Amino acid sequence: MCSYLIVPIFRYSPLGILSLIASAILNVEDIKAAMASVGYFIITSVTGCLIHQFVILPVMFLIILKASPFKYMLGMMDAILTGMAPPSRYETNCLSMLSLCVSYHRAINVYGEY
Repeated sequence: MCSYLIVPIFRYSPLGILSLIASAILNVEDIKAAMASVGYFIITSVTGCLIHQFVILPVMFLIILKASPFKYMLGMMDAILTGMAPPSRYETNCLSMLSLCVSYHRAINVYGEY
């Protein structure tokens, strides 16, 4: 049921996003400065994610649990890489909505309402 509502939205959203980006690019007078700004934003975002994943979180793990975070991080490497570079927004959103629908269905079955 959820996929019938969500899939058309996700299917047409790239066209809408592309239109918004194209209109924003057409309104820019200095494209070189705008692209440099976007490049700085990407570098800042990636650097922030790396610092968070590989400095802040391990230090918090070490302080709170008083254990080495490296074994835990090796087990979580798939999640860390997915958080750094999701393969597709469409897949990520569909999987999260699927898990939401499944958990809602389980809750209904547990309480015996439907």
